Formats: sequence, C-alpha cells, structure tokens
Amino acid sequence: MGGASGEFAKPKIAIAFVFSRGKDGRPGLLMPYIGYDYEARMEEILGLLRDKLPDIDFVAFKVNEQSDVDELIKRKDEFDGFVIYMIGYEYMRGVNVMPMGEAGKPVVFIDDWLAGGDGTGYGIYVAMRKRKLPVIGVSSSDFKDVIDALRLFKVIKRMSESKILLIIDRDRKTYMFGEDLEKFRSGLEEVFGTKIVRMDEYEFSRLLEEASDEEAEEIADAWIKGAKRVVKTTRDEIVRAAKLYIAMKKTIEIKEADALSTDMPAMVYDIMPDGVFKRFYPDKDPKKRGVYGFKKFALPCLGVFQLLSEGFPVGCEMNLNATVTLLLMHYLTEELTGEPRPGFTGGRIFDFAKDRIIYHLCTAPYRMFGPSGPANPYEIRCHGDIFRINAAPQSFMPVGEEITAVFIDPIKKGLSYAWRSDGREYN
Repeated sequence: MGGASGEFAKPKIAIAFVFSRGKDGRPGLLMPYIGYDYEARMEEILGLLRDKLPDIDFVAFKVNEQSDVDELIKRKDEFDGFVIYMIGYEYMRGVNVMPMGEAGKPVVFIDDWLAGGDGTGYGIYVAMRKRKLPVIGVSSSDFKDVIDALRLFKVIKRMSESKILLIIDRDRKTYMFGEDLEKFRSGLEEVFGTKIVRMDEYEFSRLLEEASDEEAEEIADAWIKGAKRVVKTTRDEIVRAAKLYIAMKKTIEIKEADALSTDMPAMVYDIMPDGVFKRFYPDKDPKKRGVYGFKKFALPCLGVFQLLSEGFPVGCEMNLNATVTLLLMHYLTEELTGEPRPGFTGGRIFDFAKDRIIYHLCTAPYRMFGPSGPANPYEIRCHGDIFRINAAPQSFMPVGEEITAVFIDPIKKGLSYAWRSDGREYN
C-alpha cells in the first residue's frame, strides 16, 4: 500500500550533475567561474539531499559529455525519475539534456543557485515545458525549494502503489452522472498507476450487519457530545450512521485501500425517475431495478466526515475525480507539512454579484489542519433535501484561511486549481 499504512517503496532517482570539465584550455565562458570545484559541490548537494530525503534512493551521475546522457537513457528503466542538476555551464558547449526529458520519466530540473550559468542552462527547461514534457523546474536561493520539489517523487511513487476502493453496485459500469468507469480506470492507471478495487453492495451489507451495536452507540454518543447541537434528527439515526462508518473502516481494512468512494445515488436508487436512473445505471432496466442492498441504513455523510478528519481520503457520490484529487493532495500535504490535510468533495454555488464561489457538501471534516490539529465546531442535522429522516454534519470551518480548490481528470489528463478565501464567515 502507498497511503493508509504510510508504507511505500523508496523511489529510485537518477540525479545527473551537469557541468563541464573545462580541461582542454579552449576559449569560452565557464560558469560559475574558472577553477570552481564541481566535485565538492556535487558531494555537498548529495549529502544534503540524503540527509533531508532519506526515503528517496538517489543514484548520482556526472554528466560532462553527450555520451553520459546517452548512457543514462539506456538505463532509464532502472529509475522512477530523473533530476537534472545544473551545477555549472559552459556557454555554447553545454551538454544537451533534452533526451532525459523525452525519456517518459518525471523530471525535476534544478539550476544551482548562482552556479548553473546565470539561467542560460535553464533555457533547456523552458524548451522542455514548451513541448509539454513531464518536468518541473527550480532556481532558488532557498535550498528548501529544492527539497520540496524532490518530495514530489515520493508522492508519485505513493500514487503508483495506491488503491482506490469503490463501494458500488456490482453491475454498475459508470461513475458520477453516467461517466464511463472503465475509461476512468484506464486513465487513472496511465497517469498515476493507481488501481481501482471494488466491493459490491451485498458484501458491504454483510459488514453492516456484523457491525457492533455497542461500538456504534459509543461512536454516535461521541459525535453527539462533540456537536454544538443536534437539529431535526434522532440518536437512532446517528447510531445507524455510526454502523455505516464501522463497516466502511472494515472495508478499507479488508481491501487494504488507500482511498474510498461511496455510491451515494444508491440512497435514492428505488425512487429515481427512469431517465435519471438510466444515467447512473445505463445497463439496467429501470422497470426491473429491484432494491439496493444497504439502502435501509443511513447516509454515509457522518462516516465520511469522520474518516476525512482521521486523515483518510474519501470522495462521496462516486465522484472519482474528487477521490483521486483527495488522495493526491493527502500525499502532497503530508510530504510538505508532515501531516495530511483533508479536503472534501465540493459542490459549487456561484455568486456573480460578489465574484465568488461557495464550496459546500454534507461531508466536510472537522479537523481541517490534519488529524492532530484543532477540531472546529460542527452540528449534526437532518439532510434537508433527502426523502426521510437522516443525519449529516455541518462543519463550521476556521475563517480567514486560504483554500485550494483542485480538480483532476485522469481521462483528459487535466488539472485545474484555484486558491483564495475572502476571510468572511457564512452560516
């Protein structure tokens, strides 16, 4: 596994230190200056990287001639990625490292501060970006920026070893609103290497039946005690939600999953209009739909709210774009801050009058700064647009914080993001 257990294989990274030998007495400009000790700088950098990033296996290479690049490309399958580290540059005679960008591996291009050739070598990076090669670049006076960029290799490795679990109708071939599940699975594996695993409603129903009533009551009472108030719902309904949470935890354990998505449309499976039903279940006859396996239980909202607050990525409503985004950001924030930060699947309300978007959903966590961070207030209330009594959380998040809205589409190989908060409180 790459996530839930925190265990993953070390990424093996080829780090190519690029500099000129400058030994033949030829005229020219050698950066950063004639007589610079490239070997000492290379050893200094390696020592820093191995100290700060012990979970990455760095294999160092000196790249002085084009044949050195050629040799690295021959060995590309040994590595999870490349670092191109420009620690020196000779004008008009620099080695062409473009083949490393073309090798199909993720690349971090680093222009060593004040040593890589006053940015001239960085022009190779620009050329790689124009060709949409998988490369990011760093040129910074703060070595922490180098460290943070290289942490991405760990994120990539963890994604490639991860599994997303779907609790889903055994016959369902779509996700969200009728999107092709097989296309998503294929795109996800191509982009990240992440696998999809499934558990059908019948197996999950058995886990629900086995969930301890006593444990569910303890969990429900803890939720109620922690809430500011409980509005238009009942303790019995909250206990049912706690049993769902227990079953979800068991499912994650059984399948050794690193993220989870639940089939929220199942909650209205038997009352969907035929046309809507066909969007979710195009291969089923709406006149012969039957009864969904665990519909008699609660909504998953409180269970998702709890799992997110514990640091486990969960996307609801079979929104797999949101689920893979939550998984990626889980790893990224854990690498950058030491602890994963939760997010939540967000519905959007557009407010043209105030030039803003309000993100909302009934699964928002209560620990927005990570599992060991402070808890923010919440209420438990009836989900007002559902056909029966139920229980869902309303999380009162801290105000004045910057937020990041991210969307990943593995099929289109697209990512979009925005960050901002107006710092105001809305109830």
